[in-house]
Amino acid sequence: MVGVSAVLLALGGALVGCSDDPAPSGTDAAVTTDLGAPADTGSPVDTGVTPDAGTPTDTPVATDTPVATDTPVVTDTGPVDAGARARLRVVHAAPGAGAVDIYAAGATTAAAPNVAYGTATGYLELPPGPIAFDIRAAGAMGAPAFTTPTVTLAAGRSYTVIAAGRLSSTDAADRFRVLPLEEGFTADASGSRVRIVHAGSDAPTVGIDVGNDNPAAAEVPSLARFADTGAAGVALPGNAALQVGIVTGTPAAGVTAFTTPELGAGNQWFVIATGLLPSTDTAVNDGFGLLAVNQTGTVAFIKQNPRVHVVHAGADAPAVDLFAGPAGAGANPARTLQIVDNLSYPVRSGATTTGGIASVQVPPGSYGIDIFPYAAGSARPSGAPAFTVPTLALSPGRQYVAIAAYFLAPQAGQTPPDSAFTVLPLEYAMTNDATTATAPRVVAVHASGDAPSVDIGVLAGATFTPVFSNVPRSASSPAAGTTVPADPFTLAVRGAGAPANAATFAIDLDVNQKVFVIASGALTPRAAAGGGLADQAFHLSAVFANPGTVQLGAGAWSLARINPIAN
Repeated sequence: MVGVSAVLLALGGALVGCSDDPAPSGTDAAVTTDLGAPADTGSPVDTGVTPDAGTPTDTPVATDTPVATDTPVVTDTGPVDAGARARLRVVHAAPGAGAVDIYAAGATTAAAPNVAYGTATGYLELPPGPIAFDIRAAGAMGAPAFTTPTVTLAAGRSYTVIAAGRLSSTDAADRFRVLPLEEGFTADASGSRVRIVHAGSDAPTVGIDVGNDNPAAAEVPSLARFADTGAAGVALPGNAALQVGIVTGTPAAGVTAFTTPELGAGNQWFVIATGLLPSTDTAVNDGFGLLAVNQTGTVAFIKQNPRVHVVHAGADAPAVDLFAGPAGAGANPARTLQIVDNLSYPVRSGATTTGGIASVQVPPGSYGIDIFPYAAGSARPSGAPAFTVPTLALSPGRQYVAIAAYFLAPQAGQTPPDSAFTVLPLEYAMTNDATTATAPRVVAVHASGDAPSVDIGVLAGATFTPVFSNVPRSASSPAAGTTVPADPFTLAVRGAGAPANAATFAIDLDVNQKVFVIASGALTPRAAAGGGLADQAFHLSAVFANPGTVQLGAGAWSLARINPIAN
């Protein structure tokens, strides 16, 4: 199979959501204020930010599109001698901390109020010398939640102070802290300079593979938690979106990737890895991502590249290869990049299932997919594909399930496309429980080519309790997921409204699991004929979105084939 890095590079032209140019290079207007002593409570300090009409604060940016922060307001204090003062701004990159008010230590008026996760303040102009800050939850009074160590500011220098870590933790490895970083970017008129900061409070030491093209030779081979790549910044092109791979392990392997916006010539960026890992949903607000902030205050929250989990449920189909390229109707010989190689129908032996699922991560965009029977090598076959997906639109930070379903040779007596081979695309959107999960969540998908509409429910003795009713072929239950028992139970499938079970299955799920339960195979399987394959018998394919160990990024997905209970 062609490496995913090659896919990322060759499909760069299909990118969406990340191509807006950042604001041009320049210097922020700065707020001039003296934070060396407690503020005069009778005269509120100018915060330097004019809120948007109707909103108390900027909200975290949840897309890859750069969004300019509010323009700081210059307090009228007379001429400022830039050489006699320092500039300082704060970036909130501490997931789960909520919005905060930032005070000079001992002051009673916030210098920067209501700073939300994923945002940055404007620069404050401060006198040189030692200073510390008190941090409180937005609107809170009383003792501060955190007081920073003293930072000594130098005249004429600029500082970006990054709030990182977990406010609720007492563990030295991940607890809340501030990272005071003196700026010292090397001038670069033709490209951008990027200072990468590892603020992922639960992420291991990682490497940074610029271009996502060679994890074994990552440009930044090792970046420890709460470390950065240095004041001068890494030189990067400014005129194109970039792929950035995150690598770990020995030997180094890519675990997730991002698509940056165009960085812009002459710009200087802090790119901060932040968010939390243990989430299968990469679109959640505090999921692992990149927070990019440039010298003008432009902010972009860059989510992980989308992932597609391809499931083989074609009852009479052989192993398949998938080739991606430009979107559009019909087969397209320009779809030459192999993104899935030799995906076979799931087979169960004892408690082990092999085959049935393949996962791939690609840049956001719209793709066409041509599906061929498996052939050795990574080159696109010369003949016509067995099936084409004209357009598959993929957004950053999202995960998708694409189910290859039904029959290559439709069953006699049924009119295509009712049972002809097809692909059923779904977006992963199962609800994350607000508190500790108490039951697993499932989405049921009807992908059996010869089965009528069905009822699916829990069977206890002779009592059938429907969970999903009258699910037609190709349909799925609500995307948020429906809770089912965590204890072992019997799942029954019946024709819609029928009194008898078509098949029953032994199910045993954990409370924290989120599962796609896919009805697959044929109720009336056919024997092999004319060089084709015999139909797979009716069964369930359970696709687990969050099996026990969650890796960096989306986590490993897996599939288990569940065969019917023998009568």
